[in-house]
Amino acid sequence: MKYLFVLVGLVLSMSGCVPDVQVKTARDPAATFSHFKTFAMLLPNKALPSTNTEVDPFVLQRLRQLTYIHLKALGLAPVAKEQADLVVAVFASRKQRIDVYSTPSHGMYGPYSGYGYGYGYGYGPGFGASTSQVVRTNEGIVVVDLVERSRQSVVWRGTGVRVVDPDFDDELLDEMVSAILAESPLAPAAPQ
Repeated sequence: MKYLFVLVGLVLSMSGCVPDVQVKTARDPAATFSHFKTFAMLLPNKALPSTNTEVDPFVLQRLRQLTYIHLKALGLAPVAKEQADLVVAVFASRKQRIDVYSTPSHGMYGPYSGYGYGYGYGYGPGFGASTSQVVRTNEGIVVVDLVERSRQSVVWRGTGVRVVDPDFDDELLDEMVSAILAESPLAPAAPQ
């Protein structure tokens, strides 16, 4: 039982070192972003039917709204889709991550497994077989694609992953969109 407490403490201490949103990006190396001044959302701002059963349509609608707000804050102007430099698509999903942590058990002769000598020079099998702890974590995934309308080609993708418990809420969605777009080529460069 004490190993469970050690494991929980380790997981909690590690979670303090990890950023809330882990962001990965990919981009078209040939794309230049300085000429993108306008944008439009790929889908209209309403709850749409979806085959995505992991995320309800109202969460996806709110995700589109927040992305729209953040793009305006970055200085892009919203226009009709036919006139936009960029068309923006957003997606969300949830998955369960399973982590297995192995902790050594202590046998009567110390923290040894298999055969070996322990404290007091005992020798024999099974000194401290390890135990496993399974930790399930619900993760939310948000993807933002920037599509150059004239070429109809994705020029940048940002993906954010964060623990969600039990589900997406407005604060969490806003945090994810903000973290993703902060890594985009549209964001102002950080002062050095």
